[in-house]
Amino acid sequence: MSAVDSRASGGDRERAIAVFLNRIADAIDPDLLGAQIGDAIFDRVGEFGQRDDDLRSLTETVAIRTVHDVWHGVRLSAERVDLDPPPAAVGWPAELVRRGVELHAMLRAYRVGHDLVERAWETAAAQIEADGDVRADALKHASRFFFSYVDAVSVQLTQIYLEESARHARGAAAVREEMLKALLSGKKVPPARATAGLRYEVSGTHVGFIVWMEPAEPDDRHAAALETVAARIGVAIGDGEYMLVPVGNWVVWGWARLFAPRSTRRRPALSVPDVVRVAVGGAAAGMEGLVQTHQEAAAARRVARLPGQGTHRVVFHRDVALLDLLTMNPLAAERFVRTELGQLATEDEQMARLRMTLQVYFEENLSPIRTARRLGVNKNTVVYRMERVEEILGHVVLERRRELEAALQLAHVYLDSGA
Repeated sequence: MSAVDSRASGGDRERAIAVFLNRIADAIDPDLLGAQIGDAIFDRVGEFGQRDDDLRSLTETVAIRTVHDVWHGVRLSAERVDLDPPPAAVGWPAELVRRGVELHAMLRAYRVGHDLVERAWETAAAQIEADGDVRADALKHASRFFFSYVDAVSVQLTQIYLEESARHARGAAAVREEMLKALLSGKKVPPARATAGLRYEVSGTHVGFIVWMEPAEPDDRHAAALETVAARIGVAIGDGEYMLVPVGNWVVWGWARLFAPRSTRRRPALSVPDVVRVAVGGAAAGMEGLVQTHQEAAAARRVARLPGQGTHRVVFHRDVALLDLLTMNPLAAERFVRTELGQLATEDEQMARLRMTLQVYFEENLSPIRTARRLGVNKNTVVYRMERVEEILGHVVLERRRELEAALQLAHVYLDSGA
């Protein structure tokens, strides 16, 4: 055993501690320990375990260079030491971001290294004879330095990781947006290229959806969580895989992939915060389907925002497809309403009551009894109102039933008191 003896105080004691620290550092091969740390990171930190050999080699290099820096710093016990990561470590976060290794895994790797360094120093110190107080003080000094080093370097590398992650996300988002723009504009793109650009598999069946908040309903708490809500919608609608594309601060476009046959699926029950709304397209296959279902979601959103459509938080295109078609030309649609309904299109309470009675009458398959039950009035009241409707129209309602039903749907949009 090597011996370090110091019964002196003051400067002599500090020198004895410095000698002991140097003896420990000399007893440990930093290259060997660094390689062991690299192996331990891949063994103990799950996110590293399945990665490529290039990352393993780089991680080992980072560990070795870091151990060399730590040894250099701990030897300069009486001097100020800059606690900065070595150049190899500075470039490490970018590699982790590109490979999809999360920040918590990087920080866990440093904790693994810290633990092995502490253990190596304790083992080496036990092999060197020294005054008990000198050994204890030296190990305390080293332990404090190790902690300070890991703490300072972790802060710096975390900042580097976050900046690189933001750059990577912006770059990936830009590629995704360009690819979406190309697909939605009708450009022909090879499926493999589309999948790579979107980072979303374009084969199979998709359901498009749009999650949004109205500008008149700004709410910072919900706006910050809009993408989280969209992610929940994606999970609820699809079978696990989904793609989200924020469009400004208040809108998120989404697509969810389906794996089960459409015929076996039930409509999902979607729950969203009060100020959030969702429009959902129909299921459609392939790249063309990806575009189609988004267009349907956009159409459902347009209808949901029309006057008189109530405050339904979730709107499925299938439920509003006819109204979508009927309202594509607003000027022609409103003209159709007023021409078809005539005086019934007058925007007052009496005509609104007659329109409602006629609509329910159609929905109840021309049954005065069921219509009366729905409206909460007497059967004779329904009969009287229907006579009045036919008098105003100038013909029996069955003569132009389809046109009247369409006009009544549009009346909710284009007549102020329609509902």
